[in-house]
Amino acid sequence: MKRHYILFLSLTMIATIAISGCKNSREGSQTTSTKTLTTTSSQSKDDVTKDWKTVEIAGMKYWLDKDGSFHNYDDKDYIDFNGDGVREVLFGGKYLLTNAQTLLTRNNSARDGELKRGDYDQLQDHVDLIRVLGETILFSTADQDGSKDLYGLGKNPNGEVGNGSSGDTITTPFLILKNIDKFDLKDGYFRAAAIAKDGFYVWGRDGFLKPTKFNLKGAFPKSFEIGQDGISLVVSRNDKDQTITVNEEALSPYTYKKEDIVWDSSRGNSSGNYANGGYFTQSGDTVYLSMWGLSKYTPEKAQFENLKREKGPVSDIK
Repeated sequence: MKRHYILFLSLTMIATIAISGCKNSREGSQTTSTKTLTTTSSQSKDDVTKDWKTVEIAGMKYWLDKDGSFHNYDDKDYIDFNGDGVREVLFGGKYLLTNAQTLLTRNNSARDGELKRGDYDQLQDHVDLIRVLGETILFSTADQDGSKDLYGLGKNPNGEVGNGSSGDTITTPFLILKNIDKFDLKDGYFRAAAIAKDGFYVWGRDGFLKPTKFNLKGAFPKSFEIGQDGISLVVSRNDKDQTITVNEEALSPYTYKKEDIVWDSSRGNSSGNYANGGYFTQSGDTVYLSMWGLSKYTPEKAQFENLKREKGPVSDIK
């Protein structure tokens, strides 16, 4: 009888170990696990979580702690989601920015009401800075050589993404400008602007659906602020700062007056010809003086190079 009892106990222990092993195996294969929040005897969960922030993903609330880890909203237990940690939750969890500067996008396999590994795909790495307006994102990336490129993503109601269209939604990051220094996205006269290595650009307004370069007339852009009446742009000229308002009027080509031209009748360039209907126009890099069906006169290149630097793009003289 004793021998049978010992055999029974041995079989029971083996069965228990086998069941436990199967359970652990199943738990190990899951992509998401939780563990209870650890507190000390002098702490409550509220003490530990006082610096956490509430975020929403697909309609569900979660806690995001200082390290970028997610926790269940009710019991505040830890969710094993992303080893890098999350810095920002954008558009109700449609996009996440990790502490490793990677932008993630929620994929089609993700289900509402849960948060697990595999819910997000990598969209862009080396993300340096993000600006958000409504459901539009502009972000810069930083390469190892220090250069920064600017991308647009999301809804594009007024050309904020800078791809030349409006009213569409951009799901793949669109390269707007290369080699930028500063950028901003804000509700204003132009909704977007950037200082690049080769100048100052604005966009995000009817008629300005992709970056438009502002003629600085030899000045150097330093900083800017987007406002409702235009952009306040600080430039440096001859080591002196000057503030310029950039709006549609400032971006319009300068209309040359006859007083801007050095007239020389010996070269066929005279105010009399101008009075008879002559005007200047530009085709490619060549500037012409056209006169009532007569042959075009090409002025000295240096003269117009100086004018363009001083006045801006060439338009008809009136």
